[in-house]
Amino acid sequence: MKKSEAISKIRSTNYDGGFLSQCPAELQDDEEVVVAAIKRGYITDYDNFNQLHGYPSESPLQFASERLRRDSEIALLALTAHGEAFRYISKELLNAPEFVRKAAKINKNIFGHLPSALLEDSESMASILRDEDGRVILEAYEICSDSMQNDEALVCELIETYPRLAAIPEAFRDNQQIVRKFLDFWRDTNQGSVASFSIVESFNAVSPRMRNQKEIRKDFINWDPCCFSVLNQEEKDSEEIQMILIESIQKRIAEKISCKPYLEYFRFLDESDRTNPRVVSLFLGDRYFSWDVMEQKIMPFIPEEMVLNSLALWKELTRLSPSCLKNASRRIKRNPLVVFNAVRKDKKAGAYSRGFLRILHSINLLGFIAELFYLVRDDQ
Repeated sequence: MKKSEAISKIRSTNYDGGFLSQCPAELQDDEEVVVAAIKRGYITDYDNFNQLHGYPSESPLQFASERLRRDSEIALLALTAHGEAFRYISKELLNAPEFVRKAAKINKNIFGHLPSALLEDSESMASILRDEDGRVILEAYEICSDSMQNDEALVCELIETYPRLAAIPEAFRDNQQIVRKFLDFWRDTNQGSVASFSIVESFNAVSPRMRNQKEIRKDFINWDPCCFSVLNQEEKDSEEIQMILIESIQKRIAEKISCKPYLEYFRFLDESDRTNPRVVSLFLGDRYFSWDVMEQKIMPFIPEEMVLNSLALWKELTRLSPSCLKNASRRIKRNPLVVFNAVRKDKKAGAYSRGFLRILHSINLLGFIAELFYLVRDDQ
């Protein structure tokens, strides 16, 4: 088989990079052929091709010669084309700190596949511990020796790079200075960049002694009310802790921030908040909530009269999810303001109206009248 024929087949629609496995040894050792195969990709499971969405499931690097699997440029190209290619990169390259640093820019999972010889070399590990900007790489830190992981200065660097207390040794999670440093840096300086699950995970990771410290517990719950879920039942029943939770949520209500992640805690709010339609809408989310959520998490904690007759509540509910009109009382379904509000969002919602409004919907006039109503109102 000629090189041109192999490359042509690799690039054709009838084959892919896996054709490299059918090539003779001299072509598997040919840089141009191997590069073409890597760029083409390799689908191993043709029976489930549609489920793969066209992405290669394996790297053709596995069919390349040992010489080319030792070539750093070929290996980096393969890693760029397919994240799992490090399984076929030669151990000689994986033992080279310079190559590992370059490969880590493409896929940090490579740190989990380094040979033991490199892991046991403290000097080499120190050389791959940081990225080009000098920041500690979490995936590298996690495979370091115990002595490196227990270096307090290194831990302090790490917690200012990654908002994950669970990543540091247990002893440091019982260190008030470290926990406070983490809180002060991420909560006050970079609050918007931390995902909720990472905050809760970090609160769960601190030692019980730290969680029992009033100020630390308060700061975490103020940072994210979902931290309340980490507490034991006795702590959750504490009026003092519930007040911290309520204050944290009320701050978000005042700032008109969605409280959907804290739906479980709606019941703790004061009655004035629970009966405020705008607050209810903040807990239901931006749009298209499930009515089951309303029934199970909201309605048990607001007056029945409000559910039956509050126009303000139903204007908020239909603003979020027009189809919820079908769950309203007959009185609400006859109210033009509520029905127009729903129909403006979704004309199909008119099917849930009653009385004269339902007749208008049946003759396809309800949507037009609703738009006319808002046009006149906005013009005034």
